Amino acid sequence: MFLKEEKLLDILYRPADYTHPTYLTGHLQEYTCRDELLNFWLISHYQLEDLPAHWQADDKVLLLVLTHWEHMPSAAHLVGGYLLRAQLLSQCAVLMADSRLLAFISLPLFHHIPSPILLRSIDTTALGVAFILSQIHPLPFALKKRLLLSFPADIKLPQLDIVRTPEHFNLLKTAINYAIHFE
Repeated sequence: MFLKEEKLLDILYRPADYTHPTYLTGHLQEYTCRDELLNFWLISHYQLEDLPAHWQADDKVLLLVLTHWEHMPSAAHLVGGYLLRAQLLSQCAVLMADSRLLAFISLPLFHHIPSPILLRSIDTTALGVAFILSQIHPLPFALKKRLLLSFPADIKLPQLDIVRTPEHFNLLKTAINYAIHFE
C-alpha cells in the first residue's frame, strides 16, 4: 500500500476537514470562516506538531488508517460495535437505529479480545478508537493528536493493550470497507 504525499499533507495541515465539531469554540461554530483561517486556528490552538524529520509511514496498519483517514470515525464505531456485539444484541433498540452496525456485527469475523476487557465500556466509538490506536505501532504523537480530533472532545478511551494479529487487521480493514461502501 502506498500513501500519497498530498493525503499526508492534508492530514497534517488541513485539520478542519476532519475535526469533530465539539473542538470548535462557540464563535467558530456560529460563523463560517475561511478554511485557511480555521486550519491555522486549529493547528495553533491545539498545538498540533509536525512529524519527526525523515519519518516514513512503513507500517501496514498505519498506512491503512492514513489512506482512509476520513472514514476513521465510522470505522471506529463499527469496530467497537463488533467487539461489543454480545452486549449490543441484548439492546435491540440500539441496533434497530443503526442498520449499518447491525449488518457489520453479523459478519463472521474473529478477534482475540477477552470479554471481561470489553465489559468496561459500552461506547462503541471509544472502544473502536482504542482498538485502532492499539494496532498502530509506532504512531507519532503528531498523528495521534490529529486522529483524536476526528472524535468528540469528551470521548473517554478505555485502556486497551490488544495484540496485533491478522484477524484484528482483517477486522479493521473490513470495518473501513463497510464505512466506505455501506451507507
